[in-house]
Amino acid sequence: MTSKATYEIEGGVASYRATTSVAAYDNRITCVTLFHSPSEWIGVDIEAGAFLRNSRHLRFSEVPTTKPLSTKKRKDRKASKAGETQHVAAIKQFSIVVLHNTSKPFAIDPSRPESIGALDSISLIGQLTYKKIKQLLRTMELKAPSSGKILGNFGPSVAFMDLEATEPSVALLNITKSQMEITDSEDKGVVCIFEWGNTIQVLPLADAKCRKLLSASEKQVLSKKELGKLLGHKITHVLVGLYQVQNGHVPKVAMGLVGPMKQKTP
Repeated sequence: MTSKATYEIEGGVASYRATTSVAAYDNRITCVTLFHSPSEWIGVDIEAGAFLRNSRHLRFSEVPTTKPLSTKKRKDRKASKAGETQHVAAIKQFSIVVLHNTSKPFAIDPSRPESIGALDSISLIGQLTYKKIKQLLRTMELKAPSSGKILGNFGPSVAFMDLEATEPSVALLNITKSQMEITDSEDKGVVCIFEWGNTIQVLPLADAKCRKLLSASEKQVLSKKELGKLLGHKITHVLVGLYQVQNGHVPKVAMGLVGPMKQKTP
């Protein structure tokens, strides 16, 4: 049994507190992905209702990704360890995955207390349905407070010495009633600009898909509505996370632009 951090809903507002769960560092953890890149991964532990992410020292693309074969395919293939799984394409947003043989990090990283250690492999199970996606977002989201603070303060970063591994390194922000846009700035590269409380946030954007859409567009700025049309779904949330430690500070990054999406039928 180990301590985990999770969001608990009280009066419609998500609050952060530590809970105890047997799900962490078990042999198998079932998760839903919210963001993934070759080096980074953020998801939600379905059983515990808590955010999880990979350690800063664990490159996500180095973990083997497999998909269990159907019973018929297993019968058609020769019995061997190599025939039990097949390689699959990259995991998508809102994929349901199983993390195998997770291990506890050697030391707790105060800049990402939700991180897990080494993984043997990741099994892709399927995709979350539209209805379940909306339910998940409602459960994990934070609604804009009047203070405008994100992950503990107002600024674009947090001093590493101020982190004690008691506060979250990830926040899912509900921006359905806020303006949002992405643009390419000279000093920060591609940034996500959005209203949160009574403040305007300007954060580097890690979402590769949205960055490519901006690069391919003839416009210098893409609004939330324009991005939604290009993505094929509305953008309702911004997933913010603390990033790598830089000069004693941990910058905040808009990891992904999120919204419920309906599955396309073949």
